[in-house]
Amino acid sequence: MDVFKQQWFWIGIFSIGSAIVGSFSAIISNYILESSKRKTQLKLEKIKIYDKKKFQAYIKLYDFISLAYSYYWHSDNQRQSFVSLMKTHFFVSVKKYYPYFKPDIRDKLKILENQYICLGDMDLSPPKNFDKFIRNDYIKILNELNIIIEKSFDNWESN
Repeated sequence: MDVFKQQWFWIGIFSIGSAIVGSFSAIISNYILESSKRKTQLKLEKIKIYDKKKFQAYIKLYDFISLAYSYYWHSDNQRQSFVSLMKTHFFVSVKKYYPYFKPDIRDKLKILENQYICLGDMDLSPPKNFDKFIRNDYIKILNELNIIIEKSFDNWESN
């Protein structure tokens, strides 16, 4: 009796082969699907963390701007107030969030930072005399930052 010539043998071999191929293809497709889901979930978590930190950065900047207004209006010595504001609030709570801000916000913050740095080092000359800066640019920069931040909050959901 030749087993290879029997019909039941070939039916059994094809059935077993089909079951094995089907199982492996199901395992492989599940693996691909699950790894894709993991990557997608990881990306979503990274976006959530980034958005949370970005939102926190904008809140800190908004608080800083409010303080900057109050330091300006309630000061007899604006130079000392500006130095105190930058030292105690800007470098403590805003500077570390630089990467989260839009370029136009960073540019305006760098103007404030440069002015502060030049005040602290007599060897450096500021881009603009401090008195002219305080009279002409300081409030203008704060107003522009305020407008940019408010627009960012208005468009937060669509970003």
